[in-house]
This record gives sequence, C-alpha cells and structure tokens, in this order.
Amino acid sequence: MWGRSKYIDDQSDGIDIKHDLTDIADDYGPGDSFPYNINFLFYEQYAVFRWQILLFCLCLVCSAFFFTLVLSFDMVAALLVTINTIVILLSAWATMWVFSLSLNVVTIFWIFMVGILGFEFSSHITHVFIT
Repeated sequence: MWGRSKYIDDQSDGIDIKHDLTDIADDYGPGDSFPYNINFLFYEQYAVFRWQILLFCLCLVCSAFFFTLVLSFDMVAALLVTINTIVILLSAWATMWVFSLSLNVVTIFWIFMVGILGFEFSSHITHVFIT
C-alpha cells in the first residue's frame, strides 16, 4: 500500500480527485463500492454548478422570449426583452470574471437574482412602453 497527498487549491482538482478515487474503488473494491469522504460532497456541488447555471441561463432566456411574446403579442418587444436579458446575464458573468470570483453558492444565487430581476424589470419597462 502506498499513498500520495495533494493540496487541493482549485475546485477542478477536487472534482478530478473524486472521480479518480471513484474509478479506483469501482475497479478494485468489493462489489459496487465507492469511496466516501465528507469533502466529496463539497466537491460534488462544484461538479454540477457549471451545468446547472448554464441550464438556468438558457431556460431564463427562452422563457423571457416566450412569455413576453405571449403576453404582449409583439415580436419586437419579445426580442428586445430577450436581448436585454442576455446582456444582463453576460454582464453578471463579466463582473464575476473581473473580480475573479468562482462558482459557489453565493455567486450562483447572485446570478439567479440578477437574471430573474433583470428579466422582470425589462418586461415591466417594455409593458409600460407598449401600453
């Protein structure tokens, strides 16, 4: 038996180590076994953050177009609200990049709130101009 310790300084390193240890346990462990460590639950959230936030942004943009089109019956208004929602989401991601923020629970919540509030404000302003 031998072991190696590695300092985990990045989220992707923790995810890679979790996947490597799971593969080793599948290959050499008894039956259908998997390694467990409390830190693996911490790393697992980073493995799904990237896909979940992109899925949320895609659903928000699609719903911005659909709901604005259905409620206002105006294609130009629906396109403007959708473009504004995309710009707001891109500015949120750019702000995270400028300040070197990583995806964690707080930044994910912040992107949710920025996207939803941006869509809501855009649709209300569009409704005022249409009526």
